[in-house]
Amino acid sequence: MSWFREIVLPMLPLVVILALLLFAAVWARKKSEKTNFEKSMSWFFFYVYAILPISICNSIYYALIIKIIYIQVFLYLIAMAAIVSFLGLYRFKSWGWIINYILLLCSAVAFSISLTQNNNAYLSLIKFALFLVVWVLPNSIYFHKRAGMKTITNYAK
Repeated sequence: MSWFREIVLPMLPLVVILALLLFAAVWARKKSEKTNFEKSMSWFFFYVYAILPISICNSIYYALIIKIIYIQVFLYLIAMAAIVSFLGLYRFKSWGWIINYILLLCSAVAFSISLTQNNNAYLSLIKFALFLVVWVLPNSIYFHKRAGMKTITNYAK
């Protein structure tokens, strides 16, 4: 039974999170197929219903753990921006899209700060640039292409 406690138990939260993400991905795909948007909205639904809630929980969790006040305040602001962005994107409001762009940039800053050790500015800048290219830029392009869709306002009613 020690193998269960040492190997299986620590992996259980990861397996549950991956299963929930897989469920959210399948659900978002099916929801996207049922809607009549001009472009595919699978990533949009997955982002709104899975990524943003995880971002909210993650920001609050790290704000509670980290003892540096200005980072705590920044993480709480990210959590509030994620909540507002969730509400706006859920209702397909234009301000939700704008808050989401701000949230993407703030998440890049938070990512570069959170994983940098010994206050290494060069490493922080490299991580910031990497996060911009890998996460922020593709999401910004995706959301920009879908920001002006006409059927979004019809769907929200």
